[in-house]
Amino acid sequence: MSNQKQSLTPTAVNKYLKTILEKDKFLISFYIKGEISNLKYHSNGNMYFSIKDNNASISCIMFANAVKLISFKVIEGDKVQLQGAIYLYVKAGQYNINVKAIEKIGMGDLYLKYEELKKNLLLLGYFDQENKQNIPRFPQTIGVITSQTGAAIQDIITTIKRRYPICQIIVFPTTVQGTKGTKEIVDNIFLANQKYQCDVLIVGRGGGSIEDLWNFNEEEVVKAVYESKIPIISSVGHETDTTLIDLVADMRAPTPTAAAEIATPNIDELNQIILTNKNKMIMLLKNKIESNNLKLNIIEQNQYFLDPLLNKRTSFDQTLQEFEYQEQEIQNIIKNSFLQISNLKKELNSAVTNKINITNKNIEYKKELLDYLNPLTILSKGYSISKVDGKVIKSINQLKTNDSINIMYSDGHVEANIKAIKEKNE
Repeated sequence: MSNQKQSLTPTAVNKYLKTILEKDKFLISFYIKGEISNLKYHSNGNMYFSIKDNNASISCIMFANAVKLISFKVIEGDKVQLQGAIYLYVKAGQYNINVKAIEKIGMGDLYLKYEELKKNLLLLGYFDQENKQNIPRFPQTIGVITSQTGAAIQDIITTIKRRYPICQIIVFPTTVQGTKGTKEIVDNIFLANQKYQCDVLIVGRGGGSIEDLWNFNEEEVVKAVYESKIPIISSVGHETDTTLIDLVADMRAPTPTAAAEIATPNIDELNQIILTNKNKMIMLLKNKIESNNLKLNIIEQNQYFLDPLLNKRTSFDQTLQEFEYQEQEIQNIIKNSFLQISNLKKELNSAVTNKINITNKNIEYKKELLDYLNPLTILSKGYSISKVDGKVIKSINQLKTNDSINIMYSDGHVEANIKAIKEKNE
């Protein structure tokens, strides 16, 4: 159509922008100062990170040939000066800085705060090995304090159910980033210690920048971990990330999956150990029987046994006593083997029973909590809810004279008009 407007493709727009940005005289080569964040070293030698100030950040890439020329180890929080050029990736429409050189000029504020708090806690003995608790070998209940929407919780639950399915899992949904995170982590550690019979707690989240992980460097969180009567396994960030609760926790795991593995035995390995021990006992019994049969044959062929006229009864009696002793040993081994199998069955039955009991208690507790939170329960006590235009009235500032309001009671609702509005002190 002659009147149809000419359209561009995303590729054409990005290529055009790439030409403008990469040929701009100010962006071909420039210097920029800021703080390193979201640092990642790739296996191919490239280094990816962001350079940020208090209000903004820019993604950066430094290729392997330039990384090799750096004279120091770049870490999160470093204050640096970069030399580079703007580069636009056409396929994604994203621009970043292609870094040619990097110079360290200081350490970021958060890292300085981290090091200062770490030093103080070290002097107080928070990180001493002697204060750490042992992780139970066969936990019945594992508590998990993390976000219920992240990948970490799924990794932990999947690993525990695969390795040790008879164990109960209690998830404490927790904000793990931002201003609410610190209080929720502390509250849930306290809650687990006060109301739940957890044998071990896993506390953590997935990876991120130092800002993303900062909740786990707050002094209140470190103190809550230190004072917990329940052993705690920390799993914060990736393997290269280290927060203060990693240092104070009873055990540190590099990943959420590793935390679940540390917290649980492998039921397949346990079954294999039982089977191996069973086979060893059977083999031991067979060897004992064969050894005793051999001894019996030797006794039967002995000249003193064959010739009763030889005055060697004392020697024969000793041999017979040895045979009886060996026979008694076999009986004891068999008895102990059956006893061990019986005890293992009792332990398994006890674990299953405990799991059922704990699950029932948890269901009852949640039912009571739902009843308590039910708004109809509150209404039945004589309270009411007033609405205007479908919105709940929380203040007289929402009302004016002659407004129609709807007042809800536990058994119905009424319509009313506002005749007068008086403030609290009138």
